[in-house]
This record gives sequence, structure tokens and C-alpha cells, in this order.
Amino acid sequence: MDKSYESELKPPATYKEMIDILRSRGLKVGNENRATDILKRINYYRLTGYLLPYKINEEKYIDGTVFEHVVELYDFDMRLRSLLLDIFEYVEVSMRSQISYHLAHKYGSE
Repeated sequence: MDKSYESELKPPATYKEMIDILRSRGLKVGNENRATDILKRINYYRLTGYLLPYKINEEKYIDGTVFEHVVELYDFDMRLRSLLLDIFEYVEVSMRSQISYHLAHKYGSE
């Protein structure tokens, strides 16, 4: 690895350290064991993207922000994305079928 980037990289944090960082910024974390399991499933940085609307600044979240609520928002977004992808696939296949039919009849097989 290029040494010039090493000073810019953050050292890796344990799950406990991640939870402590979130708590130090004002996030309420109810069950630490459950939070650890969630962080094992969802990358810390991916989850913190869902905390952006709750940020006051780089070091503080709005009072009353709860870890479990942010995870519920993440889970809702994941389910919604899955439903939309199913719909988009149906629309895509239908459109390709129509385009294929139109081009085949307009230009023939050559």
C-alpha cells in the first residue's frame, strides 16, 4: 500500500468502539449485543448514511436519535428497494420485448 495514504486512513474499530463512537455523538443504543449483531450484518458506514438527516454536525446527532429506529429505516429502505427492483425488472423486460418486436418488423431480420 502507498505510504502517503496511511496517515489519511482511520484505524479499524471494533464493534464496541463503533457503538461507543455512535453513543459519544448522542445516538441512543438500547441493546449493545443486538447493535453488535446489526453492525456485523450492516456495514458501519452504510448504516451511518441513514444517520445523515439526524446530524447536527460531524460530532453530534439530534437529541433523541435512536439506533434501533435508524435500523428500522434501513430495513424499510431495503424492503422498498427489493419491491421496486421487482417492478423495474417487469417493466424492463416488457419494454425490451416491445422494442424487439418493433425493430424486427421495421427492419426485418437483416
